[in-house]
Amino acid sequence: MHRTIHSFHTFRPRDVTTVILSLAKIIRQIRSQIHQHHRKEMDVSHQAFRNILLLNGDNNEQQQQPNHELFKIFSEEVNRNLSDYDPRCLSNAMYAHAIMEYGENPLLTNGTSCLFDNIAHAAIHQMHKFETQGISNTLWSFAKLNKGQSLLFQCMGDYMTDSLESLREFKPQELSNILWAYATLHEYHGGFFEKAVDAILELDYLHHCKPQELSNILWSYATVQHANPNLFHSIGNHIVSLDDRLDTFNSQCISNIVLAYAKANIHHPALFNKIAKCIGLREGLKHFNSQSIANILWAYA
Repeated sequence: MHRTIHSFHTFRPRDVTTVILSLAKIIRQIRSQIHQHHRKEMDVSHQAFRNILLLNGDNNEQQQQPNHELFKIFSEEVNRNLSDYDPRCLSNAMYAHAIMEYGENPLLTNGTSCLFDNIAHAAIHQMHKFETQGISNTLWSFAKLNKGQSLLFQCMGDYMTDSLESLREFKPQELSNILWAYATLHEYHGGFFEKAVDAILELDYLHHCKPQELSNILWSYATVQHANPNLFHSIGNHIVSLDDRLDTFNSQCISNIVLAYAKANIHHPALFNKIAKCIGLREGLKHFNSQSIANILWAYA
């Protein structure tokens, strides 16, 4: 690892972002093992990476923080050569910081601008070169880190609305993550949200959506107060057509779905009856956390 750090300045942009993204994914795996430590011991390789990549703290929360000194070196290298980064590299650099939840501003020394501001600026100038996954990962990452970039979201919204013939090329996960990002950062773009409705309601699109994606879509439209009745009724009818237990829907998905309908003031009795039956089949609310229970009760009130 030390040899890699010392030679980092010789890496090409794609190699730099590959290293950072790989380490971020390892951190995500280590955190998952930390949460499950009472069930199994962490394997040797992950323990070794943990000693390098994460801080040594007195509790689990501290132990899950990235090694700031280490990742500051990586972030500074990205920032230093950002003009050489293509859309894929920009997206991967941002995505890496998001999945390891490294939202610090380590790049304010010597007058250097924040890395995230510079990535947003570079993305605006290259947005016509972005692929669908790159757009999704970039916008999702800013929202995940709670780093508002109004100009980026406005420009990306304009581009997706005016320059792309259809949003049908976006996979359900990509489109739902983009909608979630806009709603999370309270960045509303009416043209994009309306155009996304057309893509979602196209034949068979909903059948390719996973529960989390359906939940994110509904929550996003309700949050930005863009309550399109056709969208809500179509998704509601789709969920009603599924099995009674809704086994693939976790408690948070169910909670967010009914909350979205209530916030949007759109009634779908068949859906609410279906979810009530599902909750009964799951031994009531015992597997729901307090926030989910509060959301469900408020929605049904």
